[in-house]
Amino acid sequence: MLFRKKDEGLAGISGAGLSKWYGALSDRDKVRVRRYAEDASELSAFDMLMHIIRGAMGDENYDFAAEMCRHAAAFADTEIRRFEINEALIDALFQSERWEEALELCRGGREMYVSLRESKTLSEEQEDFRFRNRTIDILVGHMRDYDSADKALEDFFKIGLISEGDLNMRKNSLKIHRLQRTFDSIYSLGK
Repeated sequence: MLFRKKDEGLAGISGAGLSKWYGALSDRDKVRVRRYAEDASELSAFDMLMHIIRGAMGDENYDFAAEMCRHAAAFADTEIRRFEINEALIDALFQSERWEEALELCRGGREMYVSLRESKTLSEEQEDFRFRNRTIDILVGHMRDYDSADKALEDFFKIGLISEGDLNMRKNSLKIHRLQRTFDSIYSLGK
């Protein structure tokens, strides 16, 4: 039974055309890939790697997910797939506390977003963008750079990513957060 499960995971890898790629992985990574691939149905190479990435993210195995994102990028043959893998990599790097790398990819994600919107490739229903959310999370939560976060929000409004109401609400939220942080530091000095 144990060997059959192993073979099922490999069948998905093989069916996705990833046998050669899989063979080049370290033994440790092969075990991880098999674990996440074993419950996948027939998928393309890119979709199989995205399935593995989602499994790793679900298990909070963020460094491995980031590594798999870099592999999946080689199979991202369309602009929307490159955007999708960039979004996944941003989240994996953010969760791994690799702030600078994630912020750099957020900047690239913004450029991809603009290009996809101009070509009308991006779905109008999509509202959750990791590059937007993580930009603010990193600037405020890690760098404590409220001024840059304000500028980023203005830019997101300018490119049509957020509405005017959303811009005002988010800017007010940043002001409150900044004041709260100031009061917390004054309070901690008084102790």
